[in-house]
Amino acid sequence: MSEPAAAGEPAQKSRFALPSAYTILFALIVVAALATWIIPAGVYNLNAAGEPIPGTYHEVAGHPARILVDSLTAPINGLYGIEDAKGNINYYNSGSLFGAIDIALFILVIGGFLGITMKTGAIQAGIGSLVKRMAGRERLNNRDVFHITFRPKKKDDFGWSGDAYIDTTAYQPVLVTTAMARKIPFAVRTLLGTNVPGLGFTVTYAPQADGVWFPVTFSTEFKIHVLYFFHRQIFLNAENREFEKTHVTSRIVGEATAVEPGSSQPQ
Repeated sequence: MSEPAAAGEPAQKSRFALPSAYTILFALIVVAALATWIIPAGVYNLNAAGEPIPGTYHEVAGHPARILVDSLTAPINGLYGIEDAKGNINYYNSGSLFGAIDIALFILVIGGFLGITMKTGAIQAGIGSLVKRMAGRERLNNRDVFHITFRPKKKDDFGWSGDAYIDTTAYQPVLVTTAMARKIPFAVRTLLGTNVPGLGFTVTYAPQADGVWFPVTFSTEFKIHVLYFFHRQIFLNAENREFEKTHVTSRIVGEATAVEPGSSQPQ
């Protein structure tokens, strides 16, 4: 009768490990090469456009693959293989490129990009910055929205700050409000008597019948003070409604010559 394992003793790990992706791919190549010795070879007849004609499949003389040589050279042909006029693929041929070296390089570039950004923490920093800007999830205009705040990266920039409410399903703006990120300098306001308090705008968006989101209202309200003697208060409220797609009517006008029955048609 075996004794129970002592408390705290680590359990033995299984020795089985999943093979690497390269091992699995090479095994599949070998299986495909073996299949050429088992599955009969056959082709379809082709029409003038090079498309197979249904019901014309027939067997032809087979050319089984060389298990070792063709399995080893298959990755090379898959990348740099050249297709000749007869449809044979080999890296010694003359013809058009059949291999997918462009796709392989694209995957390598994307993989390198992701590896570098993950190693340097750029993606995590970007996500963290976005999370900090998100003020939460709210309900606006009968829609669930993400509330995002924004402002210039540098505090001294005369840019826009404000809030954006983004639809959680369509990822389209529902409402955007802005204001000046910083005030007019104190010296300009005091010595020149010039200021634009409250400068900003509000834009409301809504989906149309075909699903396209479009601004439906634009409004702003601010004051203008110039050199102590000019003072104005600006109100603006614009509304878009009764959207309609453009209607276009086309007509082709040409000339034709009547041809009598039985007469020869000019070439």
